[in-house]
Amino acid sequence: MIDLKKRREISINSCPSDLAAGKRGSAFGVSLLANHFQQDSRFKDAEFVFAPIQNCISEGRTFPKAKYIEQNYHNLAATYHTVKEVIHNGRFCLNLLGDHSNAISTVSAASDVLGSHEIGLLWVDAHADMHSPYTTPSGNMHGMPLAALMGFDNKENMVNPIGVEEDAWWNRFKNIGLTAKSSKLFPQNLVIIGLRDYESQEIQLIKKYGIKYFTPNDISEYGIEEIVRLSLEHLSHCRHLLCSFDIDSMDEVFVKGTGTPVKDGLTPTQAKYIIDFVLGHNQFCSLDITEFNPTLDNTNSTFECVVSLFE
Repeated sequence: MIDLKKRREISINSCPSDLAAGKRGSAFGVSLLANHFQQDSRFKDAEFVFAPIQNCISEGRTFPKAKYIEQNYHNLAATYHTVKEVIHNGRFCLNLLGDHSNAISTVSAASDVLGSHEIGLLWVDAHADMHSPYTTPSGNMHGMPLAALMGFDNKENMVNPIGVEEDAWWNRFKNIGLTAKSSKLFPQNLVIIGLRDYESQEIQLIKKYGIKYFTPNDISEYGIEEIVRLSLEHLSHCRHLLCSFDIDSMDEVFVKGTGTPVKDGLTPTQAKYIIDFVLGHNQFCSLDITEFNPTLDNTNSTFECVVSLFE
């Protein structure tokens, strides 16, 4: 039994893999944030953990519709074991991730320790991230984590015929951790906040499985406090909660240093409300911060924006 009170003991986990992104550089963002938190006196009692990954592109299987999948799989497996140990020990996980494919590791770790039926996920993101190699327009695997976690191939909407070997690697990618499970995350245990950029194949999955989501129009109409309340109401059957926060959920004006910025996103005030809520709620066991790419912002404003979410 996980001790919920112990969750206020924080482990800050650095997972600097950005192989799955279209634009490399978010690994540097992980390093900058980790260094910042190490120097912040508020986190003096935090445990700092670094996943043993290899972020340099080396020889291995790669495919046009699943780029660098073999090496990315090994990185995710290493991150999975790191985060799984922290969750097993009952500590709260603040996960600093390179690209968003790393969330496969953090959510899978929680699912395997706490039970897939017991976890609910707030996915704060401009994007649906529900592509598979069968539907991806780019082959960049940071657009696939939710599909992998829920076991979606979406072959009925296939636009990319792929080979047997590529499909085999995709099946391994979907099963980071305990491979006997059919799904690490169930559609009814997911809420997406900030969704505004997606392809038709993804929205068809959302409609098919009745996945709950909120758009910028919803946030403007109801306010971020009500959106968070409605999200938790939707996940009220879940004992443990996770939040995966992609900084591109914020408006592109505030986060130039991210690979896929999108207009009409969250303001820093709205984003901070979500972060504060997650950190202050005992049901949450994990928070991902992902897709901060400092190489895309020479003004340092994105870094300042991200760290301000924790002030």
